[in-house]
Amino acid sequence: METRDHIIAECLKLFLKKSFKDVTMKEIVEKTGLSKGAFYHYFQGKEQLFLEIIDRYFTRMVVYDFDRYSKLSLQGFYNDHLADLEYTMGRFMQEREELHDTLAIDMNYL
Repeated sequence: METRDHIIAECLKLFLKKSFKDVTMKEIVEKTGLSKGAFYHYFQGKEQLFLEIIDRYFTRMVVYDFDRYSKLSLQGFYNDHLADLEYTMGRFMQEREELHDTLAIDMNYL
């Protein structure tokens, strides 16, 4: 795993457990095993890291192309949307498995 990806993966777990304000730089460097200087080589700060986590794990995963959905009926549109939601959740779970994540996440929380 690339260092930048490692930082993002480890810090996802921190931000799921604690608020942005409560996650400290000390925790970030301890969790990632990097020095503060090495962290700043990859990210300008905690804010940039947090935004990249949101973009990678949430924003890009929930972009739906409604133009592809059925226009014949509301039921067809709804079923297409449910299929997209199921696909999105599957991608999120796959990401977790790739991270070897032992963090239990309640999907209702997300």
